Amino acid sequence: MKIATETLSPRSFGGVDDVVIVGGGLAGLFCALKLSPRPVTILTAAPIGEGASTAWAQGGIAAAVAEGDSPEAHAHDTVAAGAGLVDDQIALAMTREAPERVQDLRHYGVAFDQDSEGRLLVSHEAAHGARRIVHVRGDAAGQAIMMALVAAVKATSSIRLLANMQAEALLIEDLKVGAVRARAVLAHAVRAALCLEVLLVAVVDQRVEPVDRGDDDITAPPAVTAARAAELDELLAPERNAAVAAVARAHVHLGLIEEFHF
Repeated sequence: MKIATETLSPRSFGGVDDVVIVGGGLAGLFCALKLSPRPVTILTAAPIGEGASTAWAQGGIAAAVAEGDSPEAHAHDTVAAGAGLVDDQIALAMTREAPERVQDLRHYGVAFDQDSEGRLLVSHEAAHGARRIVHVRGDAAGQAIMMALVAAVKATSSIRLLANMQAEALLIEDLKVGAVRARAVLAHAVRAALCLEVLLVAVVDQRVEPVDRGDDDITAPPAVTAARAAELDELLAPERNAAVAAVARAHVHLGLIEEFHF
């Protein structure tokens, strides 16, 4: 069954067409928030907040936010550590942006570690010549940042989320990108339900044969008894039924978006 494309037409505020962002990681969510109140549509193959590597990042963010530090000193350390691989102008541009971007993240709800007077706590790491690494609960920066941005995006009316949509192609119109072709994919929840169903079948239908390795007393673990299998079947029946229903809903509601224009 195909999704009616007219229900996904671009929104326009004051004649300004919306922006389509492919990907729901830190960069995509942050960009959407910075573009607000301009209308933005985010296409993400997984539910928002899932599937992105940012949440696994345990280190902090380097920024010249401490007294006595400067973006120029930060850039100098970065270029030196790069041993000829770093463009000094790009490094300087990024280090000059860093303090403001940290403040943006605080505005969006990221609770960076602070001292008793409310100043950002900074640590001295790697090749930095000053204390300039900000953290969240020590090593939870990535997860905290994603949670805060997801909450901010969901609370922003100018941002529309199309989760479980896999972008496949950019369509060119008059030498310009005029549309994104995308397809619906099975939601993670449905996949989890399918895994549960497979697990149930594997447990209930378990058949174990003796393993002969040449030793008389080596056998596989005993098979699940018929009584235990019936008990497990009854216990997991609600979850199994939910899995079947989820798959049915997926087949009905998930289809192909042939063209998403913007």
